[in-house]
Amino acid sequence: MPSTIEEYIHQIGRAGRLGTTGWALTFINSSNKNVFLDLVSTLEPLGVHLPPELTNSPYLHQQKQRKTKEFSGKKRKHRDEFVTQDNLMELLKKSAVRRRR
Repeated sequence: MPSTIEEYIHQIGRAGRLGTTGWALTFINSSNKNVFLDLVSTLEPLGVHLPPELTNSPYLHQQKQRKTKEFSGKKRKHRDEFVTQDNLMELLKKSAVRRRR
């Protein structure tokens, strides 16, 4: 399994050219478990059959929980922040720092 979902899509696309049909077998281990959520999120809407070992993986559930916590935390943090003339420059600096990460 490649280290990013973009690399995975690229490799699968190269394997099946010009509308040919076939099977793709991907091995996932603990070194690329961080791609679980992206893989499932990409394949499920396409109707791809995912094995229960993948969909019931504790790593997948952990990533879903982490993403939910991060999203809700970010949402709450910014909801209470109003832009005023006094804090405009500070908010722009924070935004620039976040983009660099």
